[in-house]
Amino acid sequence: MMKYLSLGIEVMTFGSFIWSALFYFGKNKAPSKKIQFIKYGGSFFILLHLFILGFKAELNLPSFCIGISIFLLSLFLFWWSLALNWRDNLHFAFVESDKDRLVTKGAYRYIRHPIYTAYLLAWLGGSIICGQPLLMITFFAMGYIYLSAAKFEEEEFLKSQMKVEYAAYIKRSGQFIPKLF
Repeated sequence: MMKYLSLGIEVMTFGSFIWSALFYFGKNKAPSKKIQFIKYGGSFFILLHLFILGFKAELNLPSFCIGISIFLLSLFLFWWSLALNWRDNLHFAFVESDKDRLVTKGAYRYIRHPIYTAYLLAWLGGSIICGQPLLMITFFAMGYIYLSAAKFEEEEFLKSQMKVEYAAYIKRSGQFIPKLF
């Protein structure tokens, strides 16, 4: 039962991410190597997580409960963040765009990149559910890409007409987790 519930939640979470990449985020005509890594590397990692969960994982109740909670948090944070930007389709990572609007409400009040945080939570949750430390490679590999994307986006903001507002926003919010002080 735990295995099927875990598979269902993972498919729903990663399926949401795939849907957004295909239909929500703005399109880029000439994808960079980093975008290709997100698409192809991320797809491979998703399949790896699902394969290990479906065929190799020995689930236990504590890891299951922690992992499912992390996945549900990921789903909530992801859809809440998209809802705050629904009318203004966001751009895919590493795509240059006009930085003429700064969202600082909802999850963005506390975290500058809540969608990347949601992705990271999913990679972490999958590793915990499966009880496979090897899957943490997916967390760190994708984390490096999301950190690079966040840096790219923040540099764009700091060069835009929104630079003063964005500098103040950096001081009061965390990049991937809420700033406590």
